[in-house]
Formats: sequence, structure tokens, C-alpha cells
Amino acid sequence: MQPIYNNSCPACGGSIDSYRLSLGLPCRKCLSKVDKRLLSSLDDREKLTYILAETLEEPGDYMYIYIRERDLKFFQEFFENATGFKMWSIQRTWALRLLNHENFALIAPTGLGKSTLLHIYSLYIMKMNKKIYFITPTIELAKQTYNRLIYYAEKTNNDPDTIFIYDSRKSLHKKSLEVINNDLEGFIFISTSSLLARRFNDLSQLRFDLVVADDLDAILKRSRNVERILRLLGYSEDIIDTAFRITILKQNMLTAKILDKKDLYERYRIEIEELRNKIVEYRSRNNIGQFVIASATGREGMKTKILRETLDLEVGGVMDYVRNIIDTYM
Repeated sequence: MQPIYNNSCPACGGSIDSYRLSLGLPCRKCLSKVDKRLLSSLDDREKLTYILAETLEEPGDYMYIYIRERDLKFFQEFFENATGFKMWSIQRTWALRLLNHENFALIAPTGLGKSTLLHIYSLYIMKMNKKIYFITPTIELAKQTYNRLIYYAEKTNNDPDTIFIYDSRKSLHKKSLEVINNDLEGFIFISTSSLLARRFNDLSQLRFDLVVADDLDAILKRSRNVERILRLLGYSEDIIDTAFRITILKQNMLTAKILDKKDLYERYRIEIEELRNKIVEYRSRNNIGQFVIASATGREGMKTKILRETLDLEVGGVMDYVRNIIDTYM
């Protein structure tokens, strides 16, 4: 007996059995018979989804799935060229979200390849003329990030001269901010979170396609750093203030609900909806960058709630990790 899942067929959105889903095939209504060409492609998800997207009368999500699988395949090849290793399953899961331009936090124990994945991803999109900013809690970690990126850049034919680090104690890198203010098409800039606060006037002239924060707590030590990051990603001060207004209204709405003030509760709800529509419209009209937290404790606060309203980024919550479990049979 096979479970039936409603609204789950990738093609028509109807009901589909678990066996078809496990093979990556549509429901029997969309595809009654599986020919030899499809059977020979079951182990190649990219090829399978391409065939289905081309042959089905209603391809549904199969073209999107094909593009996602193709992009992941390209990135995996890039990753293997850089590191000499295949990606772990959890890294592939994160990579799919990165390639889908999602904003999220990689919360997992040390040693699962969070930093390596983000180093490779940064070099991967830098080849597409993207601008990346790495924020670290200490200068020692910034130097480590810089050295690893230089190493991987040489492995992937990226130009090491497009990777910069700001270290105020070394004159060699002291002018890096002035250098990257030129019209470079793609580069990676690395600094500590304290520099983000001290030299924000210089940084604010730039717009980054990706900002990677190595430690959320280090950013939150300076209360305005979250707002600064949003500015670097392309948000205006007005939109950031709008997000802050929503967080206040949500608290007021909760109070109104507890006090059973239905009219006041409804007024707050309508205003929140209008303000959220304003943010959504702004995002649709502007090229907003991607924000990823490489390692976080899940610390919550008023500033992190602004990230939820602007970037749909949830800080904290479930930790992603690989359990030490081996499935065996006799």
C-alpha cells in the first residue's frame, strides 16, 4: 500500500502516490506510462526533469526543478574543483537555498562545512560580477577567511586581486576601502563588524549582492549594524523604518488581543498589512542583495525582527545538523 499525497504532483498539482514522488515522476493521470527513455534517466535527475518539462502537456514545476538541478550540478562541479571533495548532503541542502537567493541562517555544529560552502559560493557568484561582503567578529578570523578565499580563488581561476581585507594595523590593506570604491565589476571585501560601524560612511557608497555575517552576536553588539547591513543590501532608510514600525505594531496588536480590544486589534492588523505591502513592492522594484548568517546562536531581539520583515529571515529556531545514526539491515 502506498500513501497518497494531495496537491503534490509537480505537473498538475493533484494527488500522487509516494512511489511516483520518490522517482521524481508526475502522477499517473499526467503520465500513464513510463517509456524506456524516462526509465534510463531515473538516476539523472537533471536529465529526467528536462525530458518531463519538454514532453508533458502540463509541465507545471518541472522546468523550475530542471533549472534548479542544473544550477546545483554546475555549482557542485565548481565546489569539487576548488576543494577536491564532493559536497555533503547538508551542504547540498544549503547550496540549493543559496542558489535560490534565499536569506537564511546556517545554524549547525562546527565541522559541517558552513564556512567552506560560503567561501566557494562567494567565488562562484563573483565570477558573475557580483559584489560580496564578509563580516567577521575578529581580525584574526577575517585574515583566516581572506587566506582561504585566496587559496580557493587560485584553484578556480578567480583573480586573487579582486579579494580585499581591511586591517587597520597593516598599511598593506589600509587603502582597500578606497580601492573597492572604484567601479569594480565583482569583488569580495572582508572586514570585522566593528569596521562596519566605524567606516560605514565609506561603505554606504556600495551596494552588495551578498553579505555574509560570520557571527550574529558580534553584529548585534552595535545596535545599528543590522540597519547598516540592510542599507548595503539596497534598502532605503524609509523602508527600514517601516519594518521597525511593523515590529512595534505587532507588539501592540498582541497587547490589544490580550485585553480583548477587537477594534484596536483590527486597526493594527490592517496597518501592518499595508506596511508589509509597501516593503514587498519596494523589493519587487529594487535589486535587493542576499544576506546569510554563517554561524549563529539563535539570539533574538528587536533588530533581528527587522530582518524577518525585510528579508523573510528567521533567526534562531531549528538547528541543522547530521545525526550520528547509521541505518543497517540484516
